[in-house]
Amino acid sequence: MNDNRTLMIGTQRVNIDTMTTKVERDIAFLKDRIGRLTQQRTPNQATIQTYKTMLFSRKSVLAWLHEHLEKMPDTQQSSLLQQEHS
Repeated sequence: MNDNRTLMIGTQRVNIDTMTTKVERDIAFLKDRIGRLTQQRTPNQATIQTYKTMLFSRKSVLAWLHEHLEKMPDTQQSSLLQQEHS
């Protein structure tokens, strides 16, 4: 694992690319699920609210990961941002 693309969270090294991809997939899943639930005849508001809370949390994590990328030296940041958007 490339140290330039990792974060230390607690005692674990976390790959930024892998974590960003996972969080983006979680966000897509939650948006889809919320959309499907709200289209039901009798949407379960408690479940929808739970998913919305989870979505807010995932978006916060993604923003935090992007903030970390902004603090990286320009060459590392450019490389990671290009990979993220390809």
